Amino acid sequence: AKKADLKANEAASNKNRQELEALQERLTTELREVSEVFAGELDEVNGKLATSDRMLTHMQKYLGKVDAELQTVSEKLEVETYGRAELEELQQALMQERAEIKARIDAEAKNSTSLVQHKRNLEQERDTKVGNMKADIDGVSRKVAAEKAAAQEWGSLIKEEEGEE
Repeated sequence: AKKADLKANEAASNKNRQELEALQERLTTELREVSEVFAGELDEVNGKLATSDRMLTHMQKYLGKVDAELQTVSEKLEVETYGRAELEELQQALMQERAEIKARIDAEAKNSTSLVQHKRNLEQERDTKVGNMKADIDGVSRKVAAEKAAAQEWGSLIKEEEGEE
């Protein structure tokens, strides 16, 4: 009877270990899937950030050209007596264009800032979620090891029991 109890305990430990290993496998798969989802989302945000940076660089260069033209027109207005009306019109048009470019730069800078914040939030969320998932997997791994050790202990008790018979 004692031997039957020991074998039942050994079988229960082996069954528990198998169930825990299946859980461990499932958790590991979920971790991989979650990591891939976050990687995809971060790639998307990084792509948008790169585009935003290129646009800002382009608009800054364009603003520099408009500023240089404005400077030239202002210098001409200081010395020219003829054609002032055309120069003043050009100056007004350039100032209007400059204001529009500045507005676009400001809007793109806000977009870029919000993308950076979104990226930080995603990274923080990923780190928390992945950390928790890894902790769960570690906990299950310890339980698997404990069940393995228990089954071995039951097995050696069974051998002792058989030796006494």
